[in-house]
Amino acid sequence: DFAEVDWHLDSPNVGFAAAVNRLARTTEGRNFLLLNPDAVLLCDLHRTRELIRESDVAAAAPLISEPGGSEKIRSWDVAHRPTGVFGRWVDKSGYAPDLRASRLGTTIGSLYPSMPDEVSGYLTGACLAINARAWAEVGEFDEEFFLYGEEEQWQRRAVDAGYRLRLADEPGIIHAGHGTVADDAS
Repeated sequence: DFAEVDWHLDSPNVGFAAAVNRLARTTEGRNFLLLNPDAVLLCDLHRTRELIRESDVAAAAPLISEPGGSEKIRSWDVAHRPTGVFGRWVDKSGYAPDLRASRLGTTIGSLYPSMPDEVSGYLTGACLAINARAWAEVGEFDEEFFLYGEEEQWQRRAVDAGYRLRLADEPGIIHAGHGTVADDAS
């Protein structure tokens, strides 16, 4: 039914980074989109696609919402600031939404207190557009990462190479989150 779609099936689980690298090699120098299987597109990603065509943009992502979303989670939480060990602890412990801004006005953790246009840390990979030129220059995902962290590390390399990361102000996806595991009903 979909002659323009190519299926690439492989039995061994080589990990997310290696699988993306293999598929990216088939894009023939075109920009591409990473989209989690538990994500539902809400629009045609016009603004995201527009941003990724800018020559100095390595990656762009739309806003993300969660089903039955929490008032603590913001649609721009796909965007992260760089942080150190303490900030990582705040993120992983689940306190980051509550500690977006302290009484001193400084953000604790990686979450932005308000929606950024340009991202200084990284964009979550649930729906992430990648610029082909940046991919060719920066290189592929590091396959030492089996799952989680590969897109962050790649974006750090891209920023170090002079590229920018952008957040598109458009409702991109609903993301169930953690739905890519076998025991999740969704």
